[in-house]
Amino acid sequence: MKTNDSFFRRKVLGSYRKIVGVLIVLLLVVTGLQGQVDVDTSDEDPESVSLNSLFSVEEDELLTAEEILAGRAWSWSNPYPQGNSMYTVDVFRDTGMCAAGSFGTFLQTFDRGLSWRVQHSIGFNTNRILSIEVVDTHLIYAAGSFGLIVRSTDGGGTWSVLPSGVSAHLHAIDFVTALTGWAVGLSGTIIKTTNGGASWVRQILTSFVRLRGVDFVDTLRGWAVGDGGKVFATTNGGSFWFEQNAQTSRNLNSVDFIHKDTGWVAGDVGVIRRTRNGGTTWAFQNVPASYYESIHFVDGRNGWAVGYGGTIIHTSDGGNSWVSQPSGTTAWLTGVRFANSMLGWAVGTGGVILKTENGGVSWMMLNNGVAGYFRSVSFPTNEVGWAVGDKGVIVMTTNSGSTWVNQVSNTTNNLLSVSFVDPLIGWVVGKRGTILNTTNAGTTWNSQASGTTTNLSSVYFVDAQTGYAVGGPYGTILKTSNGGFTWVKKFSPLRHTLYSVFFLNQQQGWAAGRGGMVISTTDGGDTWIAQSSLSVTTRNLYSIVFRNSQQGWAVGVRGTILATTNGGFSWFTQNSGTTRNLRSVSFSDLDSGWIVGDWGTILHTTDGGTSWSRIGLGTSNHLASVHFTSTNTGWAVGRNSTIMKYDSTSGFTSQQLISQQPKIVLFGNYPNPFNPSTVLSFTISENTVLTLTIYNIYGQEVVKGFENQEFSAGSHSVTFNAHNFASGIYFGRLSSRDGKYQAITKMLYIR
Repeated sequence: MKTNDSFFRRKVLGSYRKIVGVLIVLLLVVTGLQGQVDVDTSDEDPESVSLNSLFSVEEDELLTAEEILAGRAWSWSNPYPQGNSMYTVDVFRDTGMCAAGSFGTFLQTFDRGLSWRVQHSIGFNTNRILSIEVVDTHLIYAAGSFGLIVRSTDGGGTWSVLPSGVSAHLHAIDFVTALTGWAVGLSGTIIKTTNGGASWVRQILTSFVRLRGVDFVDTLRGWAVGDGGKVFATTNGGSFWFEQNAQTSRNLNSVDFIHKDTGWVAGDVGVIRRTRNGGTTWAFQNVPASYYESIHFVDGRNGWAVGYGGTIIHTSDGGNSWVSQPSGTTAWLTGVRFANSMLGWAVGTGGVILKTENGGVSWMMLNNGVAGYFRSVSFPTNEVGWAVGDKGVIVMTTNSGSTWVNQVSNTTNNLLSVSFVDPLIGWVVGKRGTILNTTNAGTTWNSQASGTTTNLSSVYFVDAQTGYAVGGPYGTILKTSNGGFTWVKKFSPLRHTLYSVFFLNQQQGWAAGRGGMVISTTDGGDTWIAQSSLSVTTRNLYSIVFRNSQQGWAVGVRGTILATTNGGFSWFTQNSGTTRNLRSVSFSDLDSGWIVGDWGTILHTTDGGTSWSRIGLGTSNHLASVHFTSTNTGWAVGRNSTIMKYDSTSGFTSQQLISQQPKIVLFGNYPNPFNPSTVLSFTISENTVLTLTIYNIYGQEVVKGFENQEFSAGSHSVTFNAHNFASGIYFGRLSSRDGKYQAITKMLYIR
């Protein structure tokens, strides 16, 4: 009798839920929301950086010291040594340099880039560091957003916050002695210290223009530059500032004087000016049209300027003529400094670090790893995993992220989601109906016919045969029961984009998407009904996950977190503590969950979402996907090639990490594209026997560049000549004889 009664209740409840689903759909039609539910206008793809927003205010979200320390178990898996954007650089000792940037990141090398010290949130601040000044081997100052000024008296080992007395962003800092210095920034801010930063005095400027650069040649004479081509000078230490005419209305970003008479300014749209009379007059310099962020001279003849799109230009005659130098990157270069006329450094967005030892004739990229905007991550085991992203990028690790290698996808479409059922079998979906499958751990990826050209946002496989893909803009739902050999389109009660799909088993699943809608199925996806999440939000939901048939979560726009304890029959909100877009959610059990989102946002719960805590992950890069294999191990991926690993057993702290160079670092090839030859540069940290193998786009070996050749520790370069080959994409793999270490670069040959 109990069984029959229970069966009757389930039937009634099921019918009631279907009726509710139908009513919701009817409500959408009546209100005109069907197909256009997206009532918010938030950015769904926050990857573009405009010339006027290189330093975005949104990037800064202040965290407490407790929240920063809570991120100590997260570390960089890719790129090496880290992936935060660098905004400033200065030389340190004879062979080293310091750089700083997003999330209070401080980067330092003592040995020309063979090893690195990486610190995040120096002084327990997550503000951007926009300018750094090395006074001597012990004393370093740095300035940044919201009036931040920090100081180190032990060569960068530890940091303390100084009371600047202002809240404006400080774009530049300059010291002429250990005690006397200036900082400039937003709204015409100029502050001065004469006691090593213990106190600062604001100086009067008859302008509220944003100041972006400052340089003093002694305690009396200095210059500040900023927006609208403004140049201000002082001859009495800043007690009085007067304006000079630089013959431009373009923003000026950097100023460098080698003595009281001779100096240069650099700025937007190809502006570089020179003065030989202390700024009384400024002369035009004939340079390529680019946006120059930083300029530096080591003497009266040799100078460099860097900027947008990897631009580097050099003069050896004091600016009478300038020539472009090949940087090997398209990143926005934001800082340049030279120790002498030969050894120099440049840094930029995405953690780019460049070094030259020949005055810029050639530049070597010191940051390395796989590159891409990673949109999704999947680990079938703790050791083996994949990440996929824009322009067909697929990368794989077999050693828990110690190294990552590129795989050939044979597509340039953006890949948005990846799902593996074991270390061999997996699927990837993306834009224009792309579906890829591998049965050999990605050695080969094969295209599957999706039957649609709409974008596929999410894929989930229950086992090697049964899987689902969803997308839009028409509520696309696809199902396969034979491993993707055929995909069948299923009826959707919605007519707008679905961003995420999750299945608990072969019968029960959910999908979430635009306008706060959630749909569910209990018959393996043959029929779907709408659930009543609209009662709590109409904001886009980007990710959904369930731990059992009753408990689930969905996350989305402007900090939205929804939870259900009855299988989605009803939803309620949970407090995220943020208004940033949340992109992905993962639970390792009913209590422990993680959420990632824009600007490096990461949230953690240990009580099933009753409370969520912000975590100082160590980056402000956008995060698109998170996946945990257990409560102890997880991964987050995103913009600027970001792959972060969580290891609760690691000794990582957000304050300091000593990074050791991988045994092999392949810096890519130049030129690229090339015809008929190109040079591959690499560094090894110890004597190693190496083999260089060239593969075509299908993964077939075409030639050995060299085999079992011994190289000494240090930097090397080899030439690859492709005159007998067809035009196309090739991959160069540099591997050690024992097979433990390898690095891969992608090359384009155009005949």
